[in-house]
Amino acid sequence: MNSRDGRFLDLSAPSAADDDGVGRGVAFADFDRDGRMDLFLVNQGGFPRLFRNVTRGGHWLQVELTGRQSNRDGCGAILKARLSRRTELLREVFCGSVSLGSGHDHAVHFGLGARTEVRRLTIRWPSGTRQVIKNVRADRLIESVEPL
Repeated sequence: MNSRDGRFLDLSAPSAADDDGVGRGVAFADFDRDGRMDLFLVNQGGFPRLFRNVTRGGHWLQVELTGRQSNRDGCGAILKARLSRRTELLREVFCGSVSLGSGHDHAVHFGLGARTEVRRLTIRWPSGTRQVIKNVRADRLIESVEPL
C-alpha cells in the first residue's frame, strides 16, 4: 500500500494475501462490480483463491465494448478518459492472455480518484472509427457499441 511518503507498506499478512502456494496464473476482474479490482489466483497443486478488494477507494468507471465493424470484443481499441484539462487516462483493450495461465475482465477499468465524472471518453476502435461520449457519470459500468 502506498504510504504517501515515498514508501510502500507490505500488507500481505493482514490482508490474508500472503499465500504460500505456487502461483501459476492470475485473473484480474471486478468480481462483484463494486468498482474495486479483485484477483483470482490459481495455485499449482493447490486450491485457487479469490482475493476480494475491500479497500475504501475513490470513484471509478468501467466500459464494456461491443464492436460491429471491428471485432466483437473491441480487441485493440484505445480508450482515453479526459478528467480535466491536464488529466487524461489511457487504456488499450487486450484480448486473450497477457501472461501464462492468466486472464482479465473484458470491461475496461478507470480509477478516477475523487473525480465524479469523465468529461470526455474517446474510443478509437480498431476499424479507425472514433467515438466520443461526453460527461459520463462515475461509479458505474457503461456499454459502448461501435457506431457504423
